[in-house]
Amino acid sequence: MPSNFDRALSRHLLQEGGAELLPEESLNDAAVVACAECFENEGLRLDAAAIGREHPSVCPRCGTEGGAKLTRRLLAGLAQSFFVKGSLHRTEFGAAPLIMFNDKRSTDMETCPGWPSGDAALFEEILKIGFFWYGPPLWQVGINENLEKLEQEDEREQVIARILQAYSLEILTEADKFYRLRKVSGDAYALGKFDSTDWGQYDSPPPPAAAEEAGRLDSPNLPVLYGSPDIQTCLHECRVTVEDALFIATLRPVRELKLLNLVDFADEAFSHPCEDLDHAMVMLFLAQSHAYPISRAIACAARDAGYDGLVYPSFFSMLRNGVQPFESSFGLSNRSIPELRPMEAAKMIPNLAIFGRPIHEGTLTVTCINRVILRKATYSIHFGPAGL
Repeated sequence: MPSNFDRALSRHLLQEGGAELLPEESLNDAAVVACAECFENEGLRLDAAAIGREHPSVCPRCGTEGGAKLTRRLLAGLAQSFFVKGSLHRTEFGAAPLIMFNDKRSTDMETCPGWPSGDAALFEEILKIGFFWYGPPLWQVGINENLEKLEQEDEREQVIARILQAYSLEILTEADKFYRLRKVSGDAYALGKFDSTDWGQYDSPPPPAAAEEAGRLDSPNLPVLYGSPDIQTCLHECRVTVEDALFIATLRPVRELKLLNLVDFADEAFSHPCEDLDHAMVMLFLAQSHAYPISRAIACAARDAGYDGLVYPSFFSMLRNGVQPFESSFGLSNRSIPELRPMEAAKMIPNLAIFGRPIHEGTLTVTCINRVILRKATYSIHFGPAGL
């Protein structure tokens, strides 16, 4: 007779899924079970062609000779990519897939208008799985008590004080370097309105007239120089186009700079993701402009506490690394599992924010200026179902 724990675990696993939770014996990687031409949906066909193994054999399902062949393991990966990752839905401070699958329940997706029922049946038959609407853990969709307090101006100060205590100090030395990109309209550059060799062009921009015009960390009373040790991230952050003239400055500190490192894990005892400070900070910096008033308040508090700037996660971290935000295992956040923390840390691309006008003030020096030429742009994509 199953114990209460076994019954509770069984009920929990009914709601979870994904390729990682399928039984190993069902993922035989030797036999070919399908090919890219088995699919009617163009997105599924293209994704299958991208991950399949080219082989001259005849497909046992549709009879196509040659082409990209799929084993059960590859087919499970395709289901994960198309149906789970392809249904990712962003909320105000989080993100979670709308669709999940497992081997413990039948498909229940008839109400989805764009549902590829014929192709889904292939996965159901071969992998013995069912697709269902996913009810994610609340932390995945941004429910966090620290975020809730940060949104309230009368409670924000208390959480920011914890942030200043919980996150580590990083020292930027004269041996360190990072990059600052300037984007100029092609017309302005052609007309000689921008001097690319003027160091001042790479300093913090003039303070905005109003808070609504400010960026993620700067404000009318706090100019900020933004940069990154990763050039690709600089390009993403500046939303460059082929019409822009682009210039990049290599910057080094003239003296040691004290930075509050918000990319590292908070030095606090483990708590549930709905209560955890670490999850709140990741969600804050992966959120869009509605989160700016909070991040600006953190920047001002760090400045007042004697820091020269911040190390913070780039909004484009997930796109740069090609990974999914807020991943979980059995419904548990991967950031809460000690063995998975190095992998989660590697997902975050660090940006640097130096307070004030550090080039003018002499705390940063420009060691090199180059023009940047966009030679080629490519996109790494996969597909997902429409109509969700």
